[in-house]
Amino acid sequence: MMKHTPDVTEALRTFSAIKAEYAYDADVLCMDSHKVRILKWIIETKLDDADKIIIKLYAELGSIRELSKMLGISRSSADKQIDRIQAVIRREYEDICRNIADNANRGIRR
Repeated sequence: MMKHTPDVTEALRTFSAIKAEYAYDADVLCMDSHKVRILKWIIETKLDDADKIIIKLYAELGSIRELSKMLGISRSSADKQIDRIQAVIRREYEDICRNIADNANRGIRR
């Protein structure tokens, strides 16, 4: 499995704890709410419909084994799908963080 940066891993774990149909509630999101909102935005805007379903099922089921049984595919195939989807999410998340940092640095220099 791919190695994640600590912030991405923490954010993915946080998202996994939230049900796929989660309606926004500030009390549940607690102090990491901005990370969860970014992840939800990435999932809704950067993934195709099939990948959205797969990552939401994985978040709800919590295991590759359960996901593979639900989808009727091998564990290896499910693992590859999740790795690929997480790579997209990770790349988008890191781009957003980099853009935020760049914008903050530009603001400081002005």
